[in-house]
Amino acid sequence: PDRFYLFRNPSALEPQSPMSSNVLHRYFLDIMQEAEKRLQEQGEEIQIITKINEQTGQPERAIYSPHGLRVAGLTAMAENGVPIEVLSKIIAGHASILMTLHYIVYSDRKVTEVLNGARKKIETQAKQGLREWLKDAAFEDAKRYLHANNDAAIAQLLSNVDAAFLSANSYGVCPYAGTRCHDGGEEIKKATKTTKAKYGPVRGGKENCVMCRHFVTGKEWTIELWLHTNRLFEAINHLSVNLDDLRVRRKALSKERYEFIKKQQQHLIPVTLVDEIKSLDFIIEEKSETLNDTIYSAHAAYKIYNGTKNMLGIESHNHQDNLGSVAVTPKEEHDSACVETSKFASQHLLVVASRLYPQFEDSRVELERNHFVDQIYANSGLVPLSLAPMSAEEKKLALDAASEHLLTKLSDTELKNLHAGAVSIQELGIHQEKLISPLKESNNLLGSIKDDE
Repeated sequence: PDRFYLFRNPSALEPQSPMSSNVLHRYFLDIMQEAEKRLQEQGEEIQIITKINEQTGQPERAIYSPHGLRVAGLTAMAENGVPIEVLSKIIAGHASILMTLHYIVYSDRKVTEVLNGARKKIETQAKQGLREWLKDAAFEDAKRYLHANNDAAIAQLLSNVDAAFLSANSYGVCPYAGTRCHDGGEEIKKATKTTKAKYGPVRGGKENCVMCRHFVTGKEWTIELWLHTNRLFEAINHLSVNLDDLRVRRKALSKERYEFIKKQQQHLIPVTLVDEIKSLDFIIEEKSETLNDTIYSAHAAYKIYNGTKNMLGIESHNHQDNLGSVAVTPKEEHDSACVETSKFASQHLLVVASRLYPQFEDSRVELERNHFVDQIYANSGLVPLSLAPMSAEEKKLALDAASEHLLTKLSDTELKNLHAGAVSIQELGIHQEKLISPLKESNNLLGSIKDDE
């Protein structure tokens, strides 16, 4: 034969051919029926098969479909060590599937440039320059400098530039002023000769702009997109850890319930145990959906970020004079990569960035980062900075400075050991005054930013 398929059906009329869709679906339903049987034997109140053939007794329909194995299977493989590069080749068009601990990074020089007030002013001027240029721009010209999930969004933006920019979010603009979240999602009904296509709501809920077909952005929002993408990756990590803890608890409760079933004492199962299992099932399902939506959003944000980043390599801009921005060198200055980093490092990045970009402030992220530093201080016999006799602003600066110093001077392994109490700051040769010394620089930086403002 011309092709040698990996999975074939020896009992078919053409044994060299792959299995048919019907055969695969039958196997899947049989597996679902067996899974339902085993779960019910363990005391689970679950129904997977929803329709049985009255004549043959065979399952005909289930609450799950083979398509559902796509995300679940790939996610499981990623979590068990299959390289992201391998998974990305399985699904066409996807750069990655699960990037929980992977973050986009600039060079150190670029990060320093981003996190200063002067750069922030340039970005604001660039956005204003783009706004003025778009008022007279042709559609084809605008497409060269804007990134959109749908070209129709660019056309709508050009019809009323001022209104679109007035409703701009932190990393782009909405041509409909945020009023079309209800139909910014995937197509649910194709257009006909007499009717327009219909679209569902944006995946992930209202204002999840990276998943919206109306969303428009450009090179002027590259840094904000970079931060938003990292924020989504951090959220994935947080949700994943939270889900793992819930599943461990759920497994322990199931084991406790099974002990009654094994002794044929189902009638003695405490009502509180049953209620807690049901409650955990609901929470796990809800958080799993949130995690899934966040993964999709992170992937979309990463693709959009790369799209706008690549625009920076264009050497000739018709509107460059209006932007008042500094000329950029092509490739070297704006290369990005995905690297594995610690939770503490990623949270510190987001916290420090939020000082210049308040729209990315997240109290949970900052609290967890601060707790990490405080725990290191407490383990080393020092007063945690959050409890030090300082004002709220001074504590904020001190924690930023201490976090930066720890990340600069110590490896991830050393930081983990410090946090666990396996080693002290003094044993690593770092003294308290060295941790506080960067505070002066932070105060100087804050003062210069306020002076500029």
